[in-house]
Amino acid sequence: MHHYRVTILGTDPVNRKNNINGLSYQQDALTTYNGWQYAVFYASKTHAPEPLYLHLARRPLARDDWEVLTPDQFDWSARHFTTTLDSLPGLVASPNYFVDVSYPRFLSVGDDLLFTHRLGRAGCGSDVLYQYYSRNATYSFIGQHLTGVDNNPYINGLDHHNGRLHITWTYRGFVWYEGWDDPFDIKHKLQAGPNGAENNYNLCYAFSDDLGITWKNGHNVVVADISQGQSVMPDMAGLWTSNPIPGLESSSIGRRGDIAIDGNNNLYLALPDSAQQKLRILKASHSSGYARFQPCCEIPNCHSEPRIDKVRLSTRNELTILSTQADAEGTDSRRVVVFRVEADG
Repeated sequence: MHHYRVTILGTDPVNRKNNINGLSYQQDALTTYNGWQYAVFYASKTHAPEPLYLHLARRPLARDDWEVLTPDQFDWSARHFTTTLDSLPGLVASPNYFVDVSYPRFLSVGDDLLFTHRLGRAGCGSDVLYQYYSRNATYSFIGQHLTGVDNNPYINGLDHHNGRLHITWTYRGFVWYEGWDDPFDIKHKLQAGPNGAENNYNLCYAFSDDLGITWKNGHNVVVADISQGQSVMPDMAGLWTSNPIPGLESSSIGRRGDIAIDGNNNLYLALPDSAQQKLRILKASHSSGYARFQPCCEIPNCHSEPRIDKVRLSTRNELTILSTQADAEGTDSRRVVVFRVEADG
């Protein structure tokens, strides 16, 4: 079993009904860039439970000590950033693509970015993709890469590795209810019903070697060419293999884990056990065809969905994970932490 180290970044708010730190749809809550490792999380500035503010933590890779930048240390005004935008620089304002926007994600690709978000609402929507160019600070619209038909895709992740863009997602079926087409309706924002996670089905995967223009399935067959107005549709055929993970029981709706590879293409899983409130780290080697999983460590009192620094793991074989952890079993107080596990390659 591997040993791990814990670094405390701050206090996790426990007064909210739902977790706000450590969520699977946070694209890069922990990441490495240009000699620094960064983490972002929500916390209050004082001992009062509200309001909550975004905190940014960072450390130089040569040291283990983190510094946390809190909101009151800086003047968060438009002159440091930009005014609020309702369109993207370089694109003609298109209201059709900025109505019911949700689940925005940015993905670093070299010096540029990919930007994706959902159009629509729970059970009734599609996903679109843009590219940002740092050389002239403008965007281009790639297209609608995932299309919902009486459903909407919920992506599990969008990743770029060795020139290839990977995406996985599930579908959420639409259930009609009175007022679903009211633009001011908020029922679809509830955690359960009428279009909650209990309506999720299927697990899908596609990849692109040209930054989202053409998409292929597991058979290496093109299923959508966005430049031709096509989109990945719910009836897309594909290829899957499955290898069971021993000693783990599934649940219909529970905390979701994270998955990443190291510099030698070995696979690491960070899987939360909601029943026992612990985090399990497992490894499957590339040489085994990812068919055998070996336990690395178990971390107790974990209460969030883990977020792996995928850049750090793939470049330095260092497994670091952002999570929340209770001070002790059965206590209400929690901390935002980074676990560091040495990946042995």
